[in-house]
Amino acid sequence: MRSGVSTTAGVDRLAGLELENALLRERISVLEAALRDPAPVPRCLGLTAAQGRLFGVLMAREIASREQLELALYGDRPGDLPCEKNLLVHLCHMRRKLDAFAVALVCQRECGWFFTPAGKATLRALLAREQAEAALCRTQ
Repeated sequence: MRSGVSTTAGVDRLAGLELENALLRERISVLEAALRDPAPVPRCLGLTAAQGRLFGVLMAREIASREQLELALYGDRPGDLPCEKNLLVHLCHMRRKLDAFAVALVCQRECGWFFTPAGKATLRALLAREQAEAALCRTQ
């Protein structure tokens, strides 16, 4: 009799763990999609698609870790991460493009990268201006 109880409890526990696993996989899927979904990027910056994904992560967070940025770039290719320097190269090229607009992309050692509040304000203003110009063109 006792073995029947433990078997039932074990089956219930397994079913609970499988349900929890399914829910966690769904949450991961939603979070990964949120990281990969492109944020609006001011066209005047001339960013590549990869740089645009990094831009979206950096605009959405106070500070973005290496893992978050790599997930945005390579999350659709698990287990296929390129050389660790690739992220740094993307950020370097992006930094050069942002310098023309006086926007700083800052690296905080051991934490990650971020735009300064003033830089984010400048980027939002550029985006708002482009959106206003596009709306004006649609009404003409």
